[in-house]
Amino acid sequence: MKNFLLFAIVLILMSCGENEMQKDARELAELTLKAVQIQKKIESGDKSLLPESEKLGTELKTLIDEFQKKYPLDGGGLKFGALYKKIYNEISNKPEEVVDEAEPPNPLEDKLIAQTKEILMSNAFYTATNQESIIVFNFNDTLFTFRVLTNNGIELSRAIGTYEISPAIDGSIANIKIYLEGPIQKSPLYSDKTGIGTELFLRFNKELLLKYPSEKLVSYLGTLNILTMGNNKPNYFLVGRDVFYSLKKNTQAEKDSIVKAEIINEKKKAELEEKKAELEEKLKGL
Repeated sequence: MKNFLLFAIVLILMSCGENEMQKDARELAELTLKAVQIQKKIESGDKSLLPESEKLGTELKTLIDEFQKKYPLDGGGLKFGALYKKIYNEISNKPEEVVDEAEPPNPLEDKLIAQTKEILMSNAFYTATNQESIIVFNFNDTLFTFRVLTNNGIELSRAIGTYEISPAIDGSIANIKIYLEGPIQKSPLYSDKTGIGTELFLRFNKELLLKYPSEKLVSYLGTLNILTMGNNKPNYFLVGRDVFYSLKKNTQAEKDSIVKAEIINEKKKAELEEKKAELEEKLKGL
């Protein structure tokens, strides 16, 4: 009897939680649909709705902030997002079998994508395949670039494509899928005999998890990567079949500062050379 009562209490609590999540998802879906409908009217020429659109935008942002805290991606966020989409489709009379229409905006996933892109774009991701070469992943807003380089920076091969960000289910920051576009470019120096099969490497690393650093991930790098990394401490890892560590890219201001410092150093070097030449001329006359 005691176990039955405990089971009944658990069911009631779970039901309450489900009902609350459904209520929240419906509230967000209804407000989103209203904002979308008003925006369509504004785009059709009804500018009188602009004040109402701004008011709805503020309400929507407040609600999104509340639900992002209430349903984090690692604590109910995925379920809430799926429920929100389902309700949005129902109340907007969108047939479930229609697959070519745009998905309803999902603010929880939108925030994840924006944060993940910021990380990917501000870092380059490296892994050393052998003592003679290193692989680099770079990302911009829509594309990835994959390059195989020799240790002295000569490019052996390059691949370009698009990428897709989605929530991860294992506690990682995000899941990234890459899609190769066009042929892989290879220099005359490229040789698969060196152990760098670009096509195969990309196929094995088609799906990557963006993760925060941990001792376990560092241990996966191996001695070669540890030596290549030097004193740099990565803030992030990309993990597929292989493990890639991050190095932060210089900002434009930092690049400009480096160029300026190099110009100053070259100028000082030229001045020293000039003074040295003048001194040598004077010494010849003694």
